[in-house]
Amino acid sequence: ANIIFLIKETSIFTVIAIPEITNTTLDLIGQNYRTDEYLTMMIVAYAAILVPLSVLLTLAERKIRHVAISV
Repeated sequence: ANIIFLIKETSIFTVIAIPEITNTTLDLIGQNYRTDEYLTMMIVAYAAILVPLSVLLTLAERKIRHVAISV
Protein backbone atom coordinates (compact mmCIF):
# COMPACT_ATOMS: atom_id res chain seq x y z
CA ALA A 1 0.00 0.00 0.00
CA ASN A 2 2.84 2.39 0.80
CA ILE A 3 4.54 1.73 -2.51
CA ILE A 4 1.33 2.40 -4.43
CA PHE A 5 0.84 5.61 -2.46
CA LEU A 6 4.39 6.69 -3.23
CA ILE A 7 3.98 5.97 -6.92
CA LYS A 8 0.71 7.89 -7.08
CA GLU A 9 2.22 10.80 -5.19
CA THR A 10 5.62 10.95 -6.89
CA SER A 11 6.40 14.17 -8.63
CA ILE A 12 6.94 12.51 -12.00
CA PHE A 13 3.56 10.78 -12.02
CA THR A 14 1.82 13.85 -10.66
CA VAL A 15 3.51 16.24 -13.06
CA ILE A 16 3.21 14.15 -16.22
CA ALA A 17 0.39 11.61 -16.04
CA ILE A 18 -2.39 13.31 -14.09
CA PRO A 19 -2.23 16.73 -15.79
CA GLU A 20 -1.77 15.11 -19.19
CA ILE A 21 -4.84 12.93 -18.78
CA THR A 22 -6.82 15.84 -17.33
CA ASN A 23 -5.77 18.34 -20.01
CA THR A 24 -6.51 15.90 -22.80
CA THR A 25 -9.94 15.26 -21.29
CA LEU A 26 -10.68 18.97 -20.96
CA ASP A 27 -9.59 19.56 -24.57
CA LEU A 28 -11.89 16.82 -25.82
CA ILE A 29 -14.78 18.13 -23.72
CA GLY A 30 -14.22 21.60 -25.20
CA GLN A 31 -14.23 20.26 -28.75
CA ASN A 32 -17.12 17.82 -28.56
CA TYR A 33 -19.20 18.82 -25.49
CA ARG A 34 -19.44 15.21 -24.27
CA THR A 35 -18.56 15.70 -20.63
CA ASP A 36 -19.80 12.43 -19.16
CA GLU A 37 -18.18 10.23 -21.78
CA TYR A 38 -14.79 11.90 -21.55
CA LEU A 39 -14.73 12.06 -17.76
CA THR A 40 -15.55 8.35 -17.70
CA MET A 41 -12.68 7.69 -20.07
CA MET A 42 -10.38 9.74 -17.85
CA ILE A 43 -11.30 7.53 -14.90
CA VAL A 44 -10.73 4.41 -16.99
CA ALA A 45 -7.32 5.68 -18.11
CA TYR A 46 -6.29 6.47 -14.56
CA ALA A 47 -7.51 3.04 -13.39
CA ALA A 48 -5.68 1.36 -16.29
CA ILE A 49 -2.45 2.84 -14.97
CA LEU A 50 -2.97 2.08 -11.29
CA VAL A 51 -4.86 -1.23 -11.13
CA PRO A 52 -2.23 -3.40 -12.86
CA LEU A 53 0.47 -1.66 -10.88
CA SER A 54 -1.44 -2.32 -7.67
CA VAL A 55 -1.87 -6.01 -8.51
CA LEU A 56 1.81 -6.45 -9.39
CA LEU A 57 2.97 -4.74 -6.25
CA THR A 58 0.58 -6.77 -4.10
CA LEU A 59 1.96 -9.99 -5.59
CA ALA A 60 5.51 -8.80 -5.04
CA GLU A 61 4.73 -7.88 -1.44
CA ARG A 62 3.25 -11.34 -0.77
CA LYS A 63 6.30 -13.01 -2.27
CA ILE A 64 8.65 -10.88 -0.20
CA ARG A 65 6.69 -11.67 2.97
CA HIS A 66 6.74 -15.38 2.15
CA VAL A 67 10.52 -15.32 1.65
CA ALA A 68 11.04 -13.29 4.83
CA ILE A 69 8.92 -15.71 6.88
CA SER A 70 10.75 -18.75 5.43
CA VAL A 71 14.16 -17.39 6.37
